[in-house]
Amino acid sequence: MACIGMLVSSVIVFFQRIIDCGGAVLNHKAAADFKEKCYAQEVDPNDRNKPVSEPYEISAWLGFNFPGRKDQYSKLKYHWYHFSGTDFNAQNNKTAIYKILGDETKGWAEGGDVDSMGNSCSSLEMSH
Repeated sequence: MACIGMLVSSVIVFFQRIIDCGGAVLNHKAAADFKEKCYAQEVDPNDRNKPVSEPYEISAWLGFNFPGRKDQYSKLKYHWYHFSGTDFNAQNNKTAIYKILGDETKGWAEGGDVDSMGNSCSSLEMSH
């Protein structure tokens, strides 16, 4: 019986780790089809709830049309308002953590400092 208990515990830990990884990966998108303008605010990379700039307009890779799928699986297209953040402003070629402004309900996952954005990723706002 001890072996079965250890096996069950191991399986639970395994799936908890998969869920944790999925949360960090599934809410990010990269390789957008086009740039869009939106208002954003630079935030501290160690505490994303702490602004380090005033809000200003940026141009970011946030438009996804998925032309290759031709609406076969979904007609959903992603735009700036589907995202809570991004890490690159194409208008001034600056890499930083940008919180996208707009809807008052936008926010970071788990208090703002757990997701690891990078490699020109954008963080999906999961309420859509």
